[in-house]
Amino acid sequence: MPLNRPARRLMPGPQAVAEARRWVVGTFRDIDREDLVETGELAVSEVVTNAVLHAREPISVQVRGTRLHPRVEVHDGTAVLPILPHEASLPSPSVPDEEADLLATFGRGLDIVARCSDAWGVDVDADGHGKVVWFSPAETVAEDEGPHGVVTGEDAGAVATGEVRPVRLAGVRGDLLHGLGLQQGALRREVRLLALAHGADYPVILELDRVLAVLDAQLRPLVTEPDRAVVDEATGLLDLELHVDLDHLDALERLPALLDLADHFCSDERLLTLARDNVQRAFQTWVLGELAAQARGAAPTPAPRLETLVPDPALEPGAQAAG
Repeated sequence: MPLNRPARRLMPGPQAVAEARRWVVGTFRDIDREDLVETGELAVSEVVTNAVLHAREPISVQVRGTRLHPRVEVHDGTAVLPILPHEASLPSPSVPDEEADLLATFGRGLDIVARCSDAWGVDVDADGHGKVVWFSPAETVAEDEGPHGVVTGEDAGAVATGEVRPVRLAGVRGDLLHGLGLQQGALRREVRLLALAHGADYPVILELDRVLAVLDAQLRPLVTEPDRAVVDEATGLLDLELHVDLDHLDALERLPALLDLADHFCSDERLLTLARDNVQRAFQTWVLGELAAQARGAAPTPAPRLETLVPDPALEPGAQAAG
């Protein structure tokens, strides 16, 4: 069974907890990590219980990261942050006693997550409509309080600080632009959380995390400022206007090679997410090339015709031996 399997959407109600436990235990056994079954089962029970009690559906569970450092993620439909253990232990004097007891109970649940983890935290969705509570399971349950949870989000990207140059992307297919946003968002979260939990073990992931923040800063206006995209009524294609920070050019020019490396990490299942297919790769390469070239003064080039491209078997999941 491939490791980059899709997220498991959980049934509504209390049965979601047992379903998540079974799914995580089965996944760890599939990747030969029996040593993580106990802590993974304990921690996912607490995270899903919190989601069922205090979040909105849909709720789903997924295993990402690498075989050496797998990470469990529970996604729910609310961006409201859980009470972290060190926060719940000191309720405000203004909080009624019964509410303080309730907050402390939530904190004790996440305290179990901390004791079962090498690292854990909350990552808020870019659109503010959901979040992921994640943990990297430890081999044993800690006797102390374990690591503190961290809160991250898409807003922690690179900030434009230098001179900017206008860039125009003409004749862009809307479906490709949408797919690029989804793929980049998934990879950005995957890389950010892996770098946060185990960056010292994956130096290239730290570099990719930094450079993906730059790309996010360049493309974010397409989401936050939809007026930048104009539809050509004759063709139905999009004309896009962006501005590139010249301080980010070196990072943008390094990104294609780093993304190719990430694809191969994905395809040989060292990184438990999906590699780009040929169409996604060709489109993203063109976008990155245009951002860098036009920022350096080159004229715009037309969007490539991608209809004839087919997926590359070398990048299909399981095509290479696992690393």
